Amino acid sequence: MEVLTLYPFSQGEIAGVQEDFIHALFQKDFPSGGAKTVSSAKEVLLEAVVLGGYPEVLSRSNPKRRAAWFDSYITTLVERDIRDIVNIQDVSGLIRLLRLLGARSGTLHNQAELSRSAGMPGSSLSRYIPLLESLFLIWFLPAWSSNLSKRLLKSPKAHVCDSGLACHLCGADAKRLTDDPILAGRLLESFVAGELLKQSSWTDIRCHCITIAHKAAKKWMWFWRTGLAAWRLWK
Repeated sequence: MEVLTLYPFSQGEIAGVQEDFIHALFQKDFPSGGAKTVSSAKEVLLEAVVLGGYPEVLSRSNPKRRAAWFDSYITTLVERDIRDIVNIQDVSGLIRLLRLLGARSGTLHNQAELSRSAGMPGSSLSRYIPLLESLFLIWFLPAWSSNLSKRLLKSPKAHVCDSGLACHLCGADAKRLTDDPILAGRLLESFVAGELLKQSSWTDIRCHCITIAHKAAKKWMWFWRTGLAAWRLWK
């Protein structure tokens, strides 16, 4: 039996082109051309971050209708799907936690600090986080270290699975991202991580799993903490 994980559309799928950046990365086969209009490319990129990859969102041109779909999607997952798995009493607390994770997408996961910010006991947080993972709302990117023990002990980065959902959760549109470079940087990192995650599910480069919730992807991907943003993919 094979388990297939269906992610939101990748940027290549949205554009209708075949993409395999991970294969090109290991082959060092990068395109020689660069962006000629940086400002235009930035605007297009931020709009792509805000849209994300859910087909239902991409089919709606009105921002209000997109927001309404996201609200309905969250409500359906929390009030129906999660309650099918476990009995949740504090539904509003769970939604508050999800919104907080959306605002912190792309940052280091600190369970104790998140518990204080959400006003939620650590025991409840320990139950809710795996639930959100199992519904593919969030995922964790492990930290890289050449030492295997340190790699397992270092704090991972938390990402919302879809950048459009993350933007909706923290009320960010393209204009706000333009005006708030710190938030834009976090969400852009989640956007890039998500694109790599999607491509890792079909590339010929053999890797291994990146998180427990994404075992089916059979890939390894970590982030590497330096003075600059850094990533590491491992064959």
